[in-house]
Amino acid sequence: MDITTKNWLIPSIAFFLFLYVMVLLAIFAYRDSKMPLFDSVRSNTTTTIEDFKKELNKYTN
Repeated sequence: MDITTKNWLIPSIAFFLFLYVMVLLAIFAYRDSKMPLFDSVRSNTTTTIEDFKKELNKYTN
């Protein structure tokens, strides 16, 4: 294998491995999530501090 082949082959393989790892990471991050990735329902109410704390506690417990 000459140097010109190595100049494009090795970075291409590294890039596709990087993309593969990113896809696996995204699947792992969202597979057990109970919340939808894109929520189509929008609420017009303002969040209070108490509601925000309750929401955070749902995910931490």
